[in-house]
Amino acid sequence: MPPKKSSNKTRHLAHLASNAERKKKYDIAAQLWEKVLQHALSNENIEWAFRRKNFCLKQISSYKKNQYI
Repeated sequence: MPPKKSSNKTRHLAHLASNAERKKKYDIAAQLWEKVLQHALSNENIEWAFRRKNFCLKQISSYKKNQYI
């Protein structure tokens, strides 16, 4: 039964992270994807969360660069 609980937690966090991305709140999304990484059980979910987190970090970096131009 514990894996299901962790799976539900992973799904919930991923949902929150994707909503934050849609709202362009990449800083919050990156933090949430990090939490997904901590709870993910499958390699596929770990890889997906890792890629989404990196995407968000790149968006933050890009935004900061464009601010100074």
